[in-house]
Amino acid sequence: MHEKKNFFKKLFSLVLPLALQNLMSAIVSASDASMLGFLNQDSLSAVSLATQVQFVLNLFFVALTIGTTILAAQYWGKGDIPAVEKTLGVATRFSLLISFVFFAAALGCPSMLIADIHQ
Repeated sequence: MHEKKNFFKKLFSLVLPLALQNLMSAIVSASDASMLGFLNQDSLSAVSLATQVQFVLNLFFVALTIGTTILAAQYWGKGDIPAVEKTLGVATRFSLLISFVFFAAALGCPSMLIADIHQ
C-alpha cells in the first residue's frame, strides 16, 4: 500500500506541471479568441493563421521530446548515464536548430508562412 502511495505521489508531481501547461495554453487561446472577437474578423483570422505556425512548431517539439524520452529511458534503465546526457545534449541542439529555422522563416518570409493556400 505504501508503494502505491509513493507511486501516485511521484506520478502527480509529474502530471501536475503538464496539466497546468496545457491549461495555460487553452486559456491563452480562449482569451485570444474572445478579445479579438470584439475587434473584427480580420484580426481573429490573423491570430488563427499565426497559431497554425505555432502548432506545427509544437508538433516538432513533441516528436523530438517523445523520441528523446524513449531513448533516454532505455539508457537510464541500462545504467548508462553518460549516454543519457549525450542524448539530452543532442536533443537540445536539435531543438535549437528547429527553433532557429522557425525564427528565420518567421523573420524572413512571414507572408509565405501564413499565406492562404486555398486561394
